[in-house]
Amino acid sequence: MGVSKFVCCPESGLRVQLFHHEEAITFPMHAHDEMAIVIGTEGILESTQFSCRELLHEDQVLFTNAKIPHASRYYIENKPTRGVTIEFHPAVLHRLGYPRSSPYPRSVFMGKLNMPRVGQLARMIEDEMLKSDQSSLLMATALARQIISLVLREWPQSLIRRQDANDHRYLPRHELVRSIEIMSSMSPHDFRVPFLAGQVNRSTSTFSRLFTHSTGISPHKSYSNLLLGQAADLLLNTDRQIKEIALDLGFRNFSHFSNVFRQRWKMTPTEFREKSCLPDYF
Repeated sequence: MGVSKFVCCPESGLRVQLFHHEEAITFPMHAHDEMAIVIGTEGILESTQFSCRELLHEDQVLFTNAKIPHASRYYIENKPTRGVTIEFHPAVLHRLGYPRSSPYPRSVFMGKLNMPRVGQLARMIEDEMLKSDQSSLLMATALARQIISLVLREWPQSLIRRQDANDHRYLPRHELVRSIEIMSSMSPHDFRVPFLAGQVNRSTSTFSRLFTHSTGISPHKSYSNLLLGQAADLLLNTDRQIKEIALDLGFRNFSHFSNVFRQRWKMTPTEFREKSCLPDYF
């Protein structure tokens, strides 16, 4: 399972993420305080926001909006998904030259755009962040700022809406991403909430509370859903035996796996495979 690389740029208030997933992974419906501009550089990313699903291809751009529930799925059509995400709190836009009276911090951005120039800049960021030295960090930051300016300037007004603010406190986006990536690689025997909390330097109680605010469900429930989502992918996209899938995912036995699967998807693993239907992950 691919683990994202994050670089924080404190002076500008930006955080840049490189993601590269070579196995199926689903980020369930969640929210965070940050705006994020997502740029695809390889493969396909599926995003759900405002009850609308978008397939993000190479050189295409979309937003995940602050405080708006959304979900995403990677490794579509059994192909690796790679790209760059630039995240920031809406309030820091004034550091990038936008006046405090700008409507952007109170807006949501809908749809997606095809932006080859932004895709080119994102690939340059990928190259710079792989070098891991100070000059490369400065270059990646400059490129990220350029992307933000290009995207905000070209986003059609018809795809921008006013946002109603809420006072919920969420787990920061990079901590949520890291938590779900770790969860997706853990077996049921290894899954422990205190371990996850330690990975993002949180106490167990604070992590559990913020995670639940962000996703609407507890870390335990989220882990169960992720595990059963992986099982659904394997049933749908491979011809592996069901017992083998159950054991590989860490279930005690086939009976236990079948019971838990039926509770989640309202059908047995065998019935699911026969119907060949993709469940609603989100």
